[in-house]
Amino acid sequence: MSKILDIQFKDNENDLKEMQEHFNTIGRRALFMSHYELADATDMTPIEWKKFITDIRVSTVLNEELDLIKKSKVALMLKDIETNKNTGQAQLLNTLLNQTKQSDIKEGPVFIYTQIPLNEQEQHAPNVRRLENAEDNTTTISNEW
Repeated sequence: MSKILDIQFKDNENDLKEMQEHFNTIGRRALFMSHYELADATDMTPIEWKKFITDIRVSTVLNEELDLIKKSKVALMLKDIETNKNTGQAQLLNTLLNQTKQSDIKEGPVFIYTQIPLNEQEQHAPNVRRLENAEDNTTTISNEW
């Protein structure tokens, strides 16, 4: 049997190592089980499983696995699209395609750093306060109009 997860946990993370072994023992169906179902299948609690699945290392690998599964299912459906005129399958294909697009989009804040010099009018406006910073020489415009 091949491993689903092969994460190198630290020596002091024996609980995570043990849970990874349980997860791998269950096999591929563990990818689709909730923390409650994993608890029912093992001697671990749902809370322990929840901590395990939400660990950033584990969740990253699980998300990669699920993305690969989705992409392979889409490829299989695309292969049969010429011969299969089933409306339900077309809707499922559309949903899977949208999900794979969304998984390619990175989430989280985006920071864009830029410097725009003030023009002559802005430099002398009453609502501008210059904050001189030795590191980056920034200027802010007050929201008080």
